[in-house]
Amino acid sequence: MISKLLRRTVEKKLAELSKKFGSYSEEQVREAYEQAQELRVRLTLKKQEEKELFMMRSALEQRLHDAKDVRVKAEKLTSKVSFALEYLKSTMSEQLEDLKNKKI
Repeated sequence: MISKLLRRTVEKKLAELSKKFGSYSEEQVREAYEQAQELRVRLTLKKQEEKELFMMRSALEQRLHDAKDVRVKAEKLTSKVSFALEYLKSTMSEQLEDLKNKKI
């Protein structure tokens, strides 16, 4: 969005300067070209910033996706461990009962 506005501004200023070249002083022409160059530099920097932000966003999206996968795997593992613990508790309870019955 900003890059398009900057580019349009540069193009508009230079087009106006070209149309009425003779009515501007050398200083005004120089200033216009300096401003255009400054805007080009800013545009380039904004494009680079946009590219970096896009890459950061992509990396964050990938990390979020990976974190969701880990959460799902953790939930499955928790379920399996809970099942195993319940099985062991019931088995130990049965064995304790057997031991008590043998002592009696």
